Amino acid sequence: MVVRPLADLSLARAVESCLGNSDGIDEVRLKSLSGDAAAFSAVVQPGVSVVSALRRNLQVAFDVTESNDDSVSIELVRPETDQISGESFEHEANT
Repeated sequence: MVVRPLADLSLARAVESCLGNSDGIDEVRLKSLSGDAAAFSAVVQPGVSVVSALRRNLQVAFDVTESNDDSVSIELVRPETDQISGESFEHEANT
């Protein structure tokens, strides 16, 4: 999974914390920081929806821009402006 572009590292940490505290999503790890992107790995149990976990727990609003069995992409909404920021998060399922 990749979060980009990051306005600051706190957004990456918020996504990491949200996923790490979600049932059925294990071993969430920050793999790398490069430029304005953060890459994560995670093990997602069968039948668990990453989007549902984020909707329940992430304190930042987002829109889903792509979703299939292998990946999810979202755009985070900046709470201070309530506008789409162009920040995105992608998840690829580990099997």
